[in-house]
Amino acid sequence: LRAECELQHTFGVARACFNLGEIAELRGDVACAWRLAWTARELFDAVGSPYRSYADELQQRLRADLSHVSETNVREWNLTQTIDWA
Repeated sequence: LRAECELQHTFGVARACFNLGEIAELRGDVACAWRLAWTARELFDAVGSPYRSYADELQQRLRADLSHVSETNVREWNLTQTIDWA
């Protein structure tokens, strides 16, 4: 994730966030997993990647446990702000 951020490679950051989201899910950190999946989905969408559907699926699995988490429009943020939130 650090390397992709340093390179300002949006797709790479999205992929790293998605992978970290899956790890967080497996560890039982649902809130973190949801934030990472949301971030990945928005970044995949920003670059027109079809991988957005994978992030959508991860979010759907997590959504029932996180009805209190608000969805933030990270598209307006720069890459650093997005990663800090996730």
